[in-house]
Parts: sequence; structure tokens; C-alpha cells
Amino acid sequence: MHATAKTLRQAGIFHLTADPLPLDGRTLSFGGRSVINFGSCSYLGLETDPRLIEGAKRALSDYGTQFSTSRAYVSSAPYAELSEQLTLIAGTQALAIGSTTTLLHAAALPALIEPGDTVVFDEQVHHSVQSVLPTLAHLGARPEQLPHGRLDLVEEIAQRTPGRTVFLADGVYSMYGDALPVPELHDLLERNPRLWAYIDDAHGTGGLGRGARAGCLANARCTRARSSCWVWLRRLQARVPASCAPRRSLRIWCSRRAAR
Repeated sequence: MHATAKTLRQAGIFHLTADPLPLDGRTLSFGGRSVINFGSCSYLGLETDPRLIEGAKRALSDYGTQFSTSRAYVSSAPYAELSEQLTLIAGTQALAIGSTTTLLHAAALPALIEPGDTVVFDEQVHHSVQSVLPTLAHLGARPEQLPHGRLDLVEEIAQRTPGRTVFLADGVYSMYGDALPVPELHDLLERNPRLWAYIDDAHGTGGLGRGARAGCLANARCTRARSSCWVWLRRLQARVPASCAPRRSLRIWCSRRAAR
């Protein structure tokens, strides 16, 4: 890893700092040379939208640069408004907001996984998910890595393992660009009452369709109570008014847990 980083730095394409110039959301300047930014994670490019900029100014004026209190105790009013509005957009039952994908995985997985659970993860599930595995193991779960795309092994493990099995996967995998076969996974959940699925759909979030369900959720179907074994994590990238939330906001939704 260090050798690769050194090579990239020597090639002038790693650990760069842009020139201190106003940003237009499309280009960057390095040493006076303007280049198109293909590395941006702002998929909709709304950070330069005048309406969001004005909303951010109003929020700074009304609430300051931060609300430095844990939301376990009290939340700032815009967070409640944001949750309500995103719930309407997504058409979901439960919703929580975090500042980054990594931090929300770190908060959600230890709360959802129980001691004795078998945590099966696709080898290509995002690093932000895999980084929580040591914590889950410390809490008494049993992580088990699977070759990419082997849903047949997920079912095999769920059938031979006592207790609950939780499958961690991406809706759209970032390295290969392939999508999770949701209908097949849903059938696995129907056949195996002790199998749960935790899906990071950050790369599948879109701006089209009902509830912006351009990714994994677009193919999900809910037939009965077993659908309560789905947990979805999605990223809203530059979609939320700046007066309500940071630019990189998250939503996680899960239906009520099935009685066990």
C-alpha cells in the first residue's frame, strides 16, 4: 500500500491540493492548470446551486457552524425537519441521519448485530462496512467472508448455522460495478427465517423514480413480514438543502423487526 501511494504521488495524481480559487463544481486548478474533476462524489453537482448556498447562509446565521450536542440527548430542529422530509421522499418507516457512510456503519451495525450472530459478508462489500467487523467480533459475532456474488453459500451457511445469520452486501459494488441480485436474495430471505440482510446501497442511490429508488431498492419487493429482515443504507449526495443537513447525508431505513 505504501509503495503504491509513493508511486501515485510521484506521478502527480495523489494527495493533491487544488489552487485556492473559487470552485464551479466541475473543474479544479493545479498550478494554474484547469482540469475536469472526474473524481467528485457529488453525483448531482448541487453544491454550487444558488438555492443551497443561500440556505447554508441562513442556517449559519440561525444555528452557527455546528450544534455541539449528542443527538442521544437533543437534536437541532432542522434534523427533525430533514428526517420528516426524507421519510416522505423515500416512503419508509424508519430513518436516521449520519454525517458519513463510515460513521453510520460504525453506529448501526453494533446496534443491529447481536452476540452469537454469524455475520456473512461479500468480499467486495465496501470497506466502510468491513471496517466494523473487528468491533462485531469483539461483541461476540462470528464474521465469515464469502467469495464475491456467492449467494448459494449464504443460504448454505444460514441453514447449517444455529441462531441468526446476517448477510452484508452492497446494492451496487464500487469496484466491479455489478448489482446485487435482489430478487434472488429476497427469495433466500423467504426460505430462511433466520437470515437477515444488511445492504449498503450508497452507490445505487439515484435521482429518478419513486423515492429516488434507482438502485437496489428499485428491485426489492415486500410480500409479508419477512421483509422486516431487510436493512438498507443509502447515501443522499448533494440532494438535501444545505439549511437542513451537511452535503453528505445518509439515510438508513429498516422495517420493524420480525418477532423472534
